[in-house]
Amino acid sequence: MFEGHLEVNVTLQKQRETWDDERVPFDSYLKEEDCLFLFVVFSAIQQCKLSATEKRILLNLFRQVLSRNVKAGRVDPQIEINLQDYCDAVNAPHPEHLGPLWNVGSAFARHLGADKDIAYVQVGVTGHAKPLLLTVELLNAISRSYRIVEG
Repeated sequence: MFEGHLEVNVTLQKQRETWDDERVPFDSYLKEEDCLFLFVVFSAIQQCKLSATEKRILLNLFRQVLSRNVKAGRVDPQIEINLQDYCDAVNAPHPEHLGPLWNVGSAFARHLGADKDIAYVQVGVTGHAKPLLLTVELLNAISRSYRIVEG
């Protein structure tokens, strides 16, 4: 177990106990947050300052690991579908004043069955933006120190 494991479990238990949205089950919310996290990693790889070849290598590896975990039953197959939906959402037309993050937030809310709930849309937007910027920054730092090669 890693340090802080107990703290995370206690925090999740407190969140579960105080969850009061009857429309969205807490476990569904957690699963969708996991999917949003995977989308952040996927998006960060696409946006960082790696070469096209390095991005292709990392994206292929990402897809392979995800697919292996789905086949092994460690990851819900719906996550692959929702991940593709997030990718489609970023590239879909969006209100100019809101930007593509609005589409990501809307997809997050839709996956939860709460597509008309602005609070869930905002969670999807903010749950994507800051982690994405941090992950891109991390990948850029790595790319300055290491070369990514196939094999």
